Amino acid sequence: MLSLLPQRNALGYEIGCNGGGPHALAAYLTQVATTDGQRTAAGAHYEDAHPAILAWTQSKAPDRGTNELSLSDLQAMMAS
Repeated sequence: MLSLLPQRNALGYEIGCNGGGPHALAAYLTQVATTDGQRTAAGAHYEDAHPAILAWTQSKAPDRGTNELSLSDLQAMMAS
């Protein structure tokens, strides 16, 4: 399991809002899913974010306790 979200508010990857953080996180998670977790680096271009993954990062998923995704979860999001 990869855990990359900080447990405190700060600049960077934030979820549940519409700012740059969800776009950056979605772009990174898209990169993870498309490369099976290989050759990934932070700073992927926002426009590379898959729409389904972006929708998840902009949702209130953490409020519902659904803030953990596996690689197969990410890949399934992209397939739907």
